[in-house]
Amino acid sequence: MEDRELFRKTEKRLYDHFNREDIIKKKEELIALYSTQLKELESDIKNNNVRLDTGLKSINYDEKVQTSTIGTSFMEQELIKGITRLEKEWSFKQNKIEQLKKEIRDINELAITIESNINMLNDEDKRFIELKYKRSLEVQVIAIKLNMSSATAFRLRKKLVYDIANWFRFIDSELIVS
Repeated sequence: MEDRELFRKTEKRLYDHFNREDIIKKKEELIALYSTQLKELESDIKNNNVRLDTGLKSINYDEKVQTSTIGTSFMEQELIKGITRLEKEWSFKQNKIEQLKKEIRDINELAITIESNINMLNDEDKRFIELKYKRSLEVQVIAIKLNMSSATAFRLRKKLVYDIANWFRFIDSELIVS
């Protein structure tokens, strides 16, 4: 069961590796969106641009004196709540930007690892990896293109994926030891 999971995760890494430009582009678009929203939130906070709940239900002609034990009026408390909500949203967006930037750095770091691993393969294996994970061709189609039987192509796929997975294990264990 663990082997299937390892195989699946390694294949996902390979597909993601060859689609990394699209993945990074989407993350950069999100960063740009969040940056724009941060500027809007900063402007709203600076200008106290918040919606206040007046607490009025209907017109009342009775004389009422509003008193507060904490020294602030109802409207001041509502303004504080509104600004606090904006500050929390700003903090959330800022954290998302930092998280996305970290994910982009991790993708680029992993790309170097995968590229160095793929460059160690022979030309036929590189071609197989490119056809399967970059062009997303079926194994049977790859077998025809590379002049091999389907069974051989499936064995080669399995061998390559497990070799790459073992290489990842080796790299991860080196990082732990370091």
